[in-house]
Amino acid sequence: MRKIGKGKFGGYFCRISRPEDEKKHPLFIWCHGFGSDYLSGDIYEEVLAEAGYLFVSFDFRGGHPGDRSGGKTEKMSVCTEWNDLRCLSEVLKRLPWAEEGKLFLGGSSQGGLVAALAAEELQADALFLNCPAFSLVTECQKDEAGFRQKLQELPQMKLGEIYFRDLKTITEEEMYSYKGPLLIQHGEEDAIVPFASSLKAKENFFQAELIPFPQGGHRFVGEDRRKAAENMVSFLKEHGE
Repeated sequence: MRKIGKGKFGGYFCRISRPEDEKKHPLFIWCHGFGSDYLSGDIYEEVLAEAGYLFVSFDFRGGHPGDRSGGKTEKMSVCTEWNDLRCLSEVLKRLPWAEEGKLFLGGSSQGGLVAALAAEELQADALFLNCPAFSLVTECQKDEAGFRQKLQELPQMKLGEIYFRDLKTITEEEMYSYKGPLLIQHGEEDAIVPFASSLKAKENFFQAELIPFPQGGHRFVGEDRRKAAENMVSFLKEHGE
């Protein structure tokens, strides 16, 4: 059994799920992708909370048009979300149910990129990335005009100059800076973020495991979603977490 609550913490709208007891549990923060919201982590919330983690998903400021954290999409960038995660983590560490010194990060797509950028700085115990969008950085830096055109085809997300400007400042050293245990899961049929970008990431991180989903796309669906969540729990057990 688990307890679920919603509300604002440090100005960010969060959904918190934890085992139904008053003990302290390791904190796991989930980062949603571009144009998504806190609900994108529902299956990971279910499985990890039942496995004994204090699981928090939240809305990035400006992460989607109706975000509950009070931001605007025109003012959002990967770097502003990086700062959101940095600020929120400090607040969540002080929750009465959070075990001191235990932090795990995860995210999908753009949220995976954000989690990867923050993980070393926040001293995460492990990192979990599903179809991480490292390609956002490489595409913007190699062909900004084409990249802009691609994103203009998403009318629900009005982006400002800060989005493109900040992507051009991110380095590979920053993207691959995390040195702890890392699990990457990626669909081989992903038409949005190339599977090859995760192959490259596996080679660049200090210690990374890559699990491919042969028929998977950019978003895991059906049994793949639960399998991805179960893989995360297995990875945690293998690394003594």
